[in-house]
Amino acid sequence: VEKSTSASEGLDRLAANDVDLIVSDYDMPGQNGIEFLKNVREDYPALPFILYTGQGSEAVASDAIAAGVTDYLQKESGTGQYTVLANQIRNAVERHRQRERAQATRDRLRQIIDMLPQLVFAKDETGEFLLANEATADAYGTSVSNLEGSTDADFADSEEEVSQFRSDDQTVIESGEPKHIPEEALTTADGKTRLLETTKIPYDPVETNSSAVLGISTDITQRKERKNELEIQSAAMEAAMDGISILNEDSEYIYMNQAHASIFGYDADELIGSTWRRLYGDDEIRRIEREVLPVVENEGEWRGETVGKRRDETPVSQEITLSLLDDGGLICTNRDITERKEREQKLKQTNTVLRTIVENLPMG
Repeated sequence: VEKSTSASEGLDRLAANDVDLIVSDYDMPGQNGIEFLKNVREDYPALPFILYTGQGSEAVASDAIAAGVTDYLQKESGTGQYTVLANQIRNAVERHRQRERAQATRDRLRQIIDMLPQLVFAKDETGEFLLANEATADAYGTSVSNLEGSTDADFADSEEEVSQFRSDDQTVIESGEPKHIPEEALTTADGKTRLLETTKIPYDPVETNSSAVLGISTDITQRKERKNELEIQSAAMEAAMDGISILNEDSEYIYMNQAHASIFGYDADELIGSTWRRLYGDDEIRRIEREVLPVVENEGEWRGETVGKRRDETPVSQEITLSLLDDGGLICTNRDITERKEREQKLKQTNTVLRTIVENLPMG
């Protein structure tokens, strides 16, 4: 407990020390207790301040309340008043500390939600934002302080989007049940359309009696774009004339288009999870392991011919390109050249026969 004999001395002590509460008389040299309270409130609006005075009147009490006094106690005779004063001090300090802890908690929560990339918001029954984090405010091209107390319609250009947001909010509030929205559009302040995955749940605000909705939205725009690109690539790979397959680092097929599988007389699904060795004879497996795979590992790619085996065990000649992936897997493209090889073999045989005939023709 520290004591000051004047308001000015009290202000100096307050500036130099951490103070939990002020108990002030009304009559003091220089300025009275109400004037002292007003000066304190300029820099310390929440600090507990008890006016303990012998000047008991409704006017003094009214002025003290107007100036922001925490409690007001009139001096009386006897020692019982000190017990009352002690209780007021204890209660005021505890309430102040609770408010400080609560404010610190709110500040931490605010810091946390403002760090989240997701849009976090709460809206009441009228559609007003009770809460919004910085990601939500950024999407609307405004600040958190401007967005809170406003509605979607105050910032969004798309009436269709605003109507849908409002409808979903009302559904959650009226039903009391959460709602998951797999995909919804939000046109941001820069005119770009972002795709959001949103979950909305019922919310009971502490500071009001009205119902509200709490929402969290995740931007899935890039995820959808990547998915669409992969679908296009997959469709192109499926439609390709050449066989295409992808193998993991364990040499197992994790993707295969039908053109690749058809070369061996299979459906693609039958070969997923199998290794490439299923499609080759023992001699060719040894050759590939000895001559082909080391080249792929050292140079990242190999082009050449192999002889596989179809489902019915008949041989199939292929032109193959193998490309090494960063994760140790492989991309394989193949083309059936069996007929071409057979034609080449027949042509070779024909040429051999003709050469033999020519060489054995009688001279002259």
